[in-house]
Amino acid sequence: MEHADKGALFEGLDIWKEEKYHSLQGSYPVIFLSFADVKETSFGSAREKICRIIKSAYDRYSALQRKEPKQKKLPDIFHEISPTMGDSVASYSLKALSEFLADYYGKRVIIFRIEGRAEEIIETGHEFGLSDDDILGRLQRKLDISLEKAQRYLKELDKRTV
Repeated sequence: MEHADKGALFEGLDIWKEEKYHSLQGSYPVIFLSFADVKETSFGSAREKICRIIKSAYDRYSALQRKEPKQKKLPDIFHEISPTMGDSVASYSLKALSEFLADYYGKRVIIFRIEGRAEEIIETGHEFGLSDDDILGRLQRKLDISLEKAQRYLKELDKRTV
């Protein structure tokens, strides 16, 4: 599964103190979404950006149709997802994707959004040319987290933006 190696993101959280959850981490299909960079000033532009984010989530899973041995047919909605999709398609899109993934993997799906605020702090820091040390300090102060956790967020979120 896509997030099988992301256990470090949970270190320091209460749930990670329970050993029984360590074996569950990475064993469920995850739909990862972040709307932190939706900063458009009009409804139409913001809606289009959200639709692009949903399209990106679909794109991450479209290759499943070609993988053995399951060979599940992608639902028709996969072909309707676009930045200009209609309201009914957009409103049903995440449900359809989670149903497809649940059927494909035989497990319930988790829709996950990691510290959207952390992502926004990191992106803003980069936009203003702050050093990594300054960004780490802002993460610690604004989110009240340890330096180690701030470093993990910076490392993980920087990898996605490269």
